[in-house]
Amino acid sequence: MKRKTSFTLLILIIMVVAVGCQQTIPTDNNQPKEITIGDCADFTGGFNIISGDDNSSLFHYTANIYETLVIYDKDGVKPWLAESWQVNENKITFKLRENVKFSDGCDFNATAVKTHFEVMKKTIGEQMSWFAGVSKLQKINVISEYEVEFVYDSPYIVALQDFTVSCPMAIMSPSCFKNNQVLEIVNTQTMGTGPYLIESFEQGKYYTFIKNENYWGDCPHVDKFTVKILPDLESRMLALQLGEIDIIYGQKNLSQDSFVDFKNKQGFNTKVSNAVFCTRNILFNSTKEPFNDLNVRLAVQHAINKEIICSNLLYGLEDKADYILNKDLPYCNVSTIPYDYNEKKALQLLTEAGYTKDSKDNFFKKNGEKLSFEILFRTGWGAEEDICQAVANQLRKIGFEVKVTGLEVMAWYGKALEGQFQATVNDTYGIPYDPHTFLSPMLNYSADNPAQQGLKEKPELDKSITKIFNTINKTEIQECYSFILKTLHKSAINLPISYTKDSIVFNSNKISDYIFEDQTRELYLRNIVLK
Repeated sequence: MKRKTSFTLLILIIMVVAVGCQQTIPTDNNQPKEITIGDCADFTGGFNIISGDDNSSLFHYTANIYETLVIYDKDGVKPWLAESWQVNENKITFKLRENVKFSDGCDFNATAVKTHFEVMKKTIGEQMSWFAGVSKLQKINVISEYEVEFVYDSPYIVALQDFTVSCPMAIMSPSCFKNNQVLEIVNTQTMGTGPYLIESFEQGKYYTFIKNENYWGDCPHVDKFTVKILPDLESRMLALQLGEIDIIYGQKNLSQDSFVDFKNKQGFNTKVSNAVFCTRNILFNSTKEPFNDLNVRLAVQHAINKEIICSNLLYGLEDKADYILNKDLPYCNVSTIPYDYNEKKALQLLTEAGYTKDSKDNFFKKNGEKLSFEILFRTGWGAEEDICQAVANQLRKIGFEVKVTGLEVMAWYGKALEGQFQATVNDTYGIPYDPHTFLSPMLNYSADNPAQQGLKEKPELDKSITKIFNTINKTEIQECYSFILKTLHKSAINLPISYTKDSIVFNSNKISDYIFEDQTRELYLRNIVLK
């Protein structure tokens, strides 16, 4: 199963340390500084970041192992393994950082970069056709030992930002490849330029990482970290309480209930990022009853009291979302009128759709059939179940029959991509994917694509999305975004709930602080401050 997607963001490290990573000062008892992190997802597919497999846990730790040429920052793209670059029409030329080695001792240079991206293109070019950073890449040229040129089939405006995405744009050692293929060694070893490498693991149970002594930058405080796989939310909370783990990070691992619970516990600290991570969203399938009827979709928009969900269920930690993409994102400040909470309007729309309420059981019915549907969510993923239940309860109140079903992550992906759902959670991807690469999979590889097939505007939506990735004319791009976002809003196919911020809970007896970055999807070990 391929994954949609991935994100990357790192903070600029001070200067290159020519001799590599220096030994961290030991603790008072001369023991290595170690921490354990609880995570709901396994490292499926090993440590291959350009695999078509879904590396759902690797995705959240990639920046600690493999690094990108540039990194995302709210003020723009910043240097990382590349010190500078030039953009010329459909070409980008990078000047690479010198004196950098992979953890296996191989040199980082233009040839290594070319090898990684050529194998990446061959391996996942077809299945990642939704990601323009892969699909539009035509050729990689080595200009000199530390200069490399990327050539695309046409100019497009976010080409540089694509390089900030860890999976698949972070770079693996040439030792990972042979004959233009990825070697099986990546199933058990990591060979990147990042500050850590895998030491040991037992699949489905734990993964332990130690420092990369070849690391070119400043070393994190943490000498060793272990990711302990705990699929169940309650098991993660209990493990933190008992001291078996030290950190739980991110919205997929934390519910708001658990966050607030630990906020009031002695010996623990909680923090929320300043940056918005993504939009919580429920997607309706316009090809499936009852959501093949616009009036039913509109009725749901007016029937949901998002303020109550945000204030009560989410404890005010997230702001109500009126739009599928945050208006602060590039090209997304489009004029549309939010759907207000109006139960009377919702009932009127259901009546117009041909439904009448049965006084015996209080359900809306048409042709003797209940107004019924199922919402899918990913089991163990933070607050997803709670939010789906809250939406279901509000709709039950006015006469819907709603079933809420949790699926293991891979099973959920399968049903979502094949359109085997009436409604499903379908959050946006977050920075640096949003907004551009949230749209591109709508063409052929996302839950959105099958869900939109019932919209008469689908051909025009696809045409506008395609145009965004084939022009550098900002006026044309804005026109496309305006059409896309207005059309999706009017279709009522998405039910945005809230704008999420990522959160962390940690053992305050062991950890002093964690510093969030602008892109919060990954946990950066260098930002953990130990006591």
